[in-house]
Amino acid sequence: IVVHLGAHSRLEHVLITGGPTRFFNFHAPVVLLGGVGSAMVGSHCEGHIVVTASDVVIQTVTAVGVIGFAERTTIERSTFKGMRWDIGIELAGGSGHTITQNEVIDHICNIRLRDASASVISENRLEGRWWAVHLTNCNHIGVIENKVSNTMRAVNVHSGSGSTIIGNWVADGDSAALIEFGATDTAVLDNHIERCRIGVLVWDAPTTRVGHNTYVDLHEEEPVVTGPE
Repeated sequence: IVVHLGAHSRLEHVLITGGPTRFFNFHAPVVLLGGVGSAMVGSHCEGHIVVTASDVVIQTVTAVGVIGFAERTTIERSTFKGMRWDIGIELAGGSGHTITQNEVIDHICNIRLRDASASVISENRLEGRWWAVHLTNCNHIGVIENKVSNTMRAVNVHSGSGSTIIGNWVADGDSAALIEFGATDTAVLDNHIERCRIGVLVWDAPTTRVGHNTYVDLHEEEPVVTGPE
């Protein structure tokens, strides 16, 4: 760690270098936001940002990615670029997260939330290898009005309950949404999906609601596939 921010401290318009040499897809932490209410604004970080305190704000930064273990993390108007085998934004636990208006590209997974709740992922531009948004055992996450292209799975909901996938634009991937492993009460509504293999795949998640979505030039005849039979 090169910079460690304490409670209510703020790092603005700084270039942060000198972190560890990156080995393959392992994290290279450079900045630690370890104090409640700390913020990083308008800065460039040559590595990862780590969040361990609540109510942290990351705004208009460039970095490889963010790793978080806290409550109410806000990440907005920032750019994260990976090496195609890593994760862009990864938050474990917590609630009240806001991830909005970011560009996250060239990761195997752009945004991953695990065991999180009551959070919003909105208006991001995402382009990754396998997942754009991956929710694992999360509850009540809104994935809203994101633009996803050239990514295998645009949104993957793996268990959890009550998440919504609404108003996203998805193109040139395998599927816009995969709902699986017993996820309950997921809603997939008002998305625009084009040039994908299928629109929505629901597997072992019978309470999923797939409403009106727009499908254009899909490779398969059926836009929505459910199973197992």
